[in-house]
Order: sequence, then structure tokens, then C-alpha cells
Amino acid sequence: VALVWWELKTDKPLLDLKIFKNWNFTFGTIVLTMLFGVAYGTIAMLPQFLQNLLGYDSFLSGLAAGPMGFGTMSGVMFCAVTSKKMDLRHQVLFGIIIFSIGCLMFSNLNLNIALPNVVIPNIVLGVGMTSIIIPGTTLLFSTVSKQEMTNASSIQNLIKNVGCAVGTSSVGFLVSSYSQIYQSYLVDKLTPLNEVFYGKVAAMQAQFMNMGMDYGTALGAAQGKIYGQLVQQSTLCAFTNAYKIYALAIIILIPFVFILRKFNAKPEK
Repeated sequence: VALVWWELKTDKPLLDLKIFKNWNFTFGTIVLTMLFGVAYGTIAMLPQFLQNLLGYDSFLSGLAAGPMGFGTMSGVMFCAVTSKKMDLRHQVLFGIIIFSIGCLMFSNLNLNIALPNVVIPNIVLGVGMTSIIIPGTTLLFSTVSKQEMTNASSIQNLIKNVGCAVGTSSVGFLVSSYSQIYQSYLVDKLTPLNEVFYGKVAAMQAQFMNMGMDYGTALGAAQGKIYGQLVQQSTLCAFTNAYKIYALAIIILIPFVFILRKFNAKPEK
């Protein structure tokens, strides 16, 4: 707040915030900042999901996340081929739809998935991300004059970096908050009045007693194992819910795309 107040007040600001009067720059910055925030969030969340819930080591986790680079290259080729045949705003719209589909694909994950179930959504995310960044950046700076380019680039990078930081930190907040919420929902079912739960505890207790445990120790072990499954399932629900939120955050950007002016090869002077 102090920075904004000072930069608007001083005669020679370090960052000339009057650039936000530029329609394409303002809304283009909003679109790219939101994209980078969500993209960094998904990148930071996937290794946690793979290592904490599926038991992947760092090598397999990286192997599953690596194909996003293939999707990124595919997105670059798509933008290169269609840049002169397609309105850049339609390219951004295409990227938003593809990226949201990738997030929704991740929202359907479970604890019994195979490696391809992680690789394919990663490729889709890579295609969508690049299809937004390349045309979005072009639209953002298309109406910025050469004299304002340095200032506009500095402000855009500053805001984008803030968005990346917020997106990365949102992972911990979303996962921890929703896992607690889902735990409170699921724990209501774990009562002696629930015949399924009671039967499951009894069956596990019998297994532990056959392994040589006494009655009390076996009962505690059975309840502890079921509680561990509850925590695991609630954390899984938290991850899938976070991906749904990211998908919604990207879809919300669609109206901003139609607000952007059509690309003009000759920037405003």
C-alpha cells in the first residue's frame, strides 16, 4: 500500500503505475499472474501428492512430472503454427480450456493410479500453460509503446512473481485446511453405531490377535490403522479439491480474454 501511494505521489516514480490505464496491459497482467500462480501451485502440489500418498521416491516423482516439458514444447509448436491464422485471444481461450481440463483430470486421482495417470494430465497442463503464456504476453505488450516498455515489463514481472509466490504457498493452505475439513466429515462415520466400521475393526482386531497380540493391543492397533486410512483418504480429498479450485480459478479468466483488444502488429505510440 505504501509503495502504491508513494509511486503515485512522486514526480519521478521508480514504477510508473499509470501504465495500468492501458487496457490490454492491465487485463493481460491479471490473466498471466493468475495463470502463473495456479501453474506454480500445481507444480508444487504434485510431488507432495506422489511422495506423501503414493510412496513415490524423488526419482519417480520427477519422472512423473517431467513430461510437462513435452506438453510445453507441443504448446509452443501449436502457437507457432496458428499465430498468423488464429486470433491470439482465441489461442488464450484454447489454453485456458486445456489447462482447466488438465486440473480436472488431476482432481479424479485416487490411491490406485498408475504412472500414466499422472503423466497424461501433466502433458495437458504443459500444452495449456504455453498456449496461454505466448499469445497472452503478446497481447499484453501489443498496446505498450517503446518508451513505456521497460517500465511495463518491470511491473508485469513484479506482479507475476508475487502471483507465483502466492500460488506456491496456497498449496500448503489448501491441503491442510481441506484435509482437516474432510477428517471432521469422515470421523463422524467411525462410531460403534456404524456396522461397517464395527465389523472392520473386529476383523482387523482378529488379524492382529492371530499375530500374537492381546485383546487390548489388537483393538488399539486396528483402530490406529483405520485412523491412518482416514487421514490418508482425507488428504487425498484435499488434494483433489485443490485441483478443482485451481481449475475454477483458470475458468474465471475467460471473461478477461474477451475484454482484451485484438492484437495489432503496430503498437500504440
